[in-house]
Amino acid sequence: MKDDLKRLQLTMSTIKAVLLDVVKKQRENEQLRVWLKQFKDIFLNAKDVLGEFNCGLLRREVVKMNGSIG
Repeated sequence: MKDDLKRLQLTMSTIKAVLLDVVKKQRENEQLRVWLKQFKDIFLNAKDVLGEFNCGLLRREVVKMNGSIG
């Protein structure tokens, strides 16, 4: 699972780089601006899910090592 998570994080970093490039170009193209807005929303949702998943993995590791969270 950790390898999958790392690959997903790398993919998200690549997507972020592409989005930053598109942000520069969107001023000249209305269709690109609309697409960018939709894609940003999707990207931010995926980022939130990835963060929650990572938090869950860390929580499981803590419980496994210490027997409880609190």
